[in-house]
Amino acid sequence: MRAEEPKRDCGTPGQVERPVQDSPALQACDLALAEQAKRLQAIVDNAPFGAHTYRLDAGDRLVFIGYNRKAEELLGFDHGPLLGRTLEEAFPGNAGTETARAYKRVAREGGTWETDEYAYDAEGISGVFEVRAFSIGEARMTVFFRDITERRKLEIEARENRELLRATVEQAAAGIARVSLDGTWLDANDCLCQMLGYTVEELREMRFLDVTHPADSGDDADALKGLASGEIDAHQVEKRYLTKDGRTIWVDVAVTLARDPDGRPAYIVTVARDITAQKTASLALQESERTYHDLFNNTETAMFRSRLDGSETLNVNDKFLELVGLTRDEVVGKPSANYWADPRQREEMVRLLTRDGRVVDFEYKMLNKAGEVRDCITSLNLYADRGVLDGSILDITERKQAERGLLEANARLEGVLKSVVTTMGKVVESRDPYTQGHEVGVARIARAIAGELGMSAADINGIEVAALVHDLGKLRVPAEVLTKPGKLSPLEFELMKEHPRTGYEILKGVDFGWPVAEAVLQHHERMDGSGYPRGLAGDEVSMAARVLGVADVIEAMASHRPYRPALGLAAAIEEITGDPGKYDADVSAACVRLYEQGRIEVENGAGADPTAA
Repeated sequence: MRAEEPKRDCGTPGQVERPVQDSPALQACDLALAEQAKRLQAIVDNAPFGAHTYRLDAGDRLVFIGYNRKAEELLGFDHGPLLGRTLEEAFPGNAGTETARAYKRVAREGGTWETDEYAYDAEGISGVFEVRAFSIGEARMTVFFRDITERRKLEIEARENRELLRATVEQAAAGIARVSLDGTWLDANDCLCQMLGYTVEELREMRFLDVTHPADSGDDADALKGLASGEIDAHQVEKRYLTKDGRTIWVDVAVTLARDPDGRPAYIVTVARDITAQKTASLALQESERTYHDLFNNTETAMFRSRLDGSETLNVNDKFLELVGLTRDEVVGKPSANYWADPRQREEMVRLLTRDGRVVDFEYKMLNKAGEVRDCITSLNLYADRGVLDGSILDITERKQAERGLLEANARLEGVLKSVVTTMGKVVESRDPYTQGHEVGVARIARAIAGELGMSAADINGIEVAALVHDLGKLRVPAEVLTKPGKLSPLEFELMKEHPRTGYEILKGVDFGWPVAEAVLQHHERMDGSGYPRGLAGDEVSMAARVLGVADVIEAMASHRPYRPALGLAAAIEEITGDPGKYDADVSAACVRLYEQGRIEVENGAGADPTAA
């Protein structure tokens, strides 16, 4: 908005043109008025706002009769060029506008008019002015205006910031709320409302403690008092909230005290994050750790954790302490290499462990506190990044002694194959006195079933040999599991289920001239796939294993066990016929015929009288 007329003298707001008078009195009056005008002009020129003065002429046009320097500064023109020009001539863009009409109305009718007016340049809005027009009489009016561009920008920025803050709070993934110093909810975002199941209006009728679990309310009440009194400014805690639908959720709550401009406590801001899933997982982990600790300490297998270099024993269970004959203080934190009777065996163990990351059933000799040398088997896992290994130890001294005794007896038996097979069966039986004779009994029943099925002599002999060693894998099952008088735990049962595979691993390298090892591996497989260790089904199960499996069930059920008395042959027959899909139909039928003919014999004599079961 610039005028293009050449410079003229600037008038003052309120100045009216008048003819020059020649009389001395009038000239003196004019001089006085002029002096007054100068003073007025000085005041107006130094004002912090722009000022325009207009006169409404006979043609209903607003004519400039004065303005101050601030107006020049704000509107960007030099002092003087607008006097005597109309508003429309000076600012063509104002012709016919609401501003022009308002100015004329004020000049003509009196009163005031206020507005915010925008100044424009080629790029758009260049500034905002606060405008106030008021009448000064005699068809004249003055306009005061000041540049409020920066203030308006700040107001817009503040409003945008408030909206951004509101949007941030509402869209936050955490529950955010304001709480009065007496604990009453003042406001809450959507997340908190959804978390608790209440509307904002419902929460405003409640107190902070109303949604707090009773077990946690005491600490919350103390924290609230401390915040309200200004003793503390913040409080953070994991606690439980009670939702509207009766659920209990875990939350991580951060509570902060907000103060007024004078520093006095004003209200409390809470930020709550739902950690129910994490808390549940954490509690489950703690329970798992307790369970692991119980298993670790109560198992009958010695267990430990130590440094690979043998410099330190990190942890051991009670069975380990019993094995070495030392106290926990004498073991934990002390070198683990002290328990090896032969250092060369430890060197070999470290070599294998470093190469493979694990060692299974490594046999070595352990030295206990009393100086006794014990035969042991250890299985180890290495955590190479930490140089730490976990291991379990099984004392097999008695078993080794039994094995040595049996080996000596084998030398006196006639027939190398028969001697080996019989010795293997005795090894298993020596660890479980309650099942002595089981392999022999299974071999007797399996041979009878194979004969009833019309199998060849070679197959009958092969099945008999497999039956004599079918439980050989129990060598690696702890004796306490084999002889346990009650029901096996899931872990013990899983350990027991490995004996077919272990037996196979022992026998697979022996050339029996018949697939003995494979029959041993499959003797617990079932036709419907419910067996173990591989879950074979149908034709995947060999005929030898089908015969061996039925014979094993018959002998086991008809014989006494430490956890139950003999069930009798009748119950055993019902087992193999009650579920037609589980056992081979031809093998079961052959067994039933033998039973009906009284040709099934078990060691306790149950087969002699079918009614004895």
